[in-house]
Order: sequence, then C-alpha cells, then structure tokens
Amino acid sequence: MPRFYFDLDDGRHSTPDEEGGDHVDAEAARKELVGSLAQMANDQLPDGNVRDFYGILKDANGKALFKATISLRSGWIT
Repeated sequence: MPRFYFDLDDGRHSTPDEEGGDHVDAEAARKELVGSLAQMANDQLPDGNVRDFYGILKDANGKALFKATISLRSGWIT
C-alpha cells in the first residue's frame, strides 16, 4: 500500500508528519485528512471565536497532492 503524509496546522502550531500512514490510495488518504481536520477542530475549540485548521496531503516523495482548510467561526447569539 502507498504511504501518505498529513502535515497539519491548527492555526497556532504546524505539525509535519514524519511517520506517514499506509492507505489504499490517495482518495482514502484525502478522506482521512479531512476527517482529521474536523476532529482537530472539535478537540481544540478556540478560546476566541475564529480559527482555521489546515492540512496538506503528501505522497512518499514529499509531493503535495491535496490541501484542505476547515474554518471555525463561532459565537453566542444574544
């Protein structure tokens, strides 16, 4: 199985993936990357009300294949 890498950024800290993971194909890796960003947004609800979460999917050669951003905008309605 091909190995893919997810470089993640929570808007405050950038985390390059140095281990990677095996996936059936790039589409399966893309789905996991998007799910990882959604989980990151859920786990790290911002102290403020605005935050962006970024991810880049790379192949085993380090070539960027896909980029995703999840933007969280939240606030109390008064």
